[in-house]
Amino acid sequence: MMTKFTQLAFILAFLALGEGLRWVLGVPVPGSIIGMLCLVLCLEFKVVKLEWVKDASDFLIQNMAFFFIPAGVGLMV
Repeated sequence: MMTKFTQLAFILAFLALGEGLRWVLGVPVPGSIIGMLCLVLCLEFKVVKLEWVKDASDFLIQNMAFFFIPAGVGLMV
């Protein structure tokens, strides 16, 4: 069983991979989207096991509202 920190690091590694691919390929798509698509493909083709990222992703989804606070404050300002 992986710790939540290790699982989060795994997710962030895919984020970094997506940013790197965006930089190398020069596509006008955000690197975070590319990274998450890579993660989804790896999950679909069983390269990555769901247990490796499940706890951290559940935590992030449960606390998703906190990620919208800066954007909401920016809109109000």
